[in-house]
Amino acid sequence: TIEKNENAVLIPLTAVTFLDSANGYVFVIKKINNENVVERRQINTGLAENDLIEVKDGINEGDLIVTKGFRTLKDKEKVFIINNTENQEKKEKK
Repeated sequence: TIEKNENAVLIPLTAVTFLDSANGYVFVIKKINNENVVERRQINTGLAENDLIEVKDGINEGDLIVTKGFRTLKDKEKVFIINNTENQEKKEKK
């Protein structure tokens, strides 16, 4: 049987760099001195379905996760947030 966790924290599978089958890391964006800085965070993963994966430990609901362009990031590096959804909506309204 498949175990279901109603309170699971789910993130895009593509945002995870895997170290092994159940462990990996993600980059979480933190606001430090009015700047966006990434923190490399070790996570423990659970079930995956479609393009989402459960995170059992390492991040919390509401954490802002880097989903694109993270392959070359380093811990504590400054980043700029680009909201693709917002940019797409602006283009469609023109």
